[in-house]
Amino acid sequence: RGLWLQVHQIQFAYQDGNPPLFANRADSWDKLRQVAGWLAKQTAPGETIGTLHDGALPLLSGRKALFPVVLRPFALTYGGGGEPLGTPGELAAALRRLGIRFVAQTPSLLFAEAEPFRHLIEMLRESPDGCMRLAADLGDGYQIYEFTCLDRPSR
Repeated sequence: RGLWLQVHQIQFAYQDGNPPLFANRADSWDKLRQVAGWLAKQTAPGETIGTLHDGALPLLSGRKALFPVVLRPFALTYGGGGEPLGTPGELAAALRRLGIRFVAQTPSLLFAEAEPFRHLIEMLRESPDGCMRLAADLGDGYQIYEFTCLDRPSR
């Protein structure tokens, strides 16, 4: 039954012109390649990038990738207390600790973490220390941010 479902769903991916992903919900394969190309040009071979898309982007860019958040599944899934992916300060501390300069943002509609991640990046971008800046906007929700405070100590 599961195999039949997969075969049935693949035809929709090809109709949408977005194999191997489903275009109506998943990120655009072409856009992911654009993000990965930008990252490959702007980063050193051993550099780590931050992203929710820590599967496809490392494969396409040749760079390591991590999802640099404090995941609180209860808050994310069940609406429990606290920030579901941590606070801006926790994100900044993780980026410093892991040496992550660039954070890639994609629509990621299939991920429950997508909207909280967008919100967290925006909160860090608006924080008074100004450590997060938009480095590239590739359109349609595909953005790359630069964390400019790697050398500053965490508060």
